[in-house]
Amino acid sequence: MLVTRTYCDVWMIQNGTMIESAIIGRSNTDFKNYLFNFCKVMPLIALVNNFLKLGLNELKLRFRVRLTKHLYDEYLK
Repeated sequence: MLVTRTYCDVWMIQNGTMIESAIIGRSNTDFKNYLFNFCKVMPLIALVNNFLKLGLNELKLRFRVRLTKHLYDEYLK
């Protein structure tokens, strides 16, 4: 998911740059196309971000559970 998130970030930077260049160049059709692409891909990027957050939260939870179990086992010896 981290690689996918990196790819999404690079795409967002490139697309944002293209939107800005369309605004500077006063090209309505390019601006509309890039903006539509941006709006079309945003749900996918939001999904990637949420999956990444879910994975990190799961990793943190498993780490805390294993650490607690290890500490309890060491304490009860």
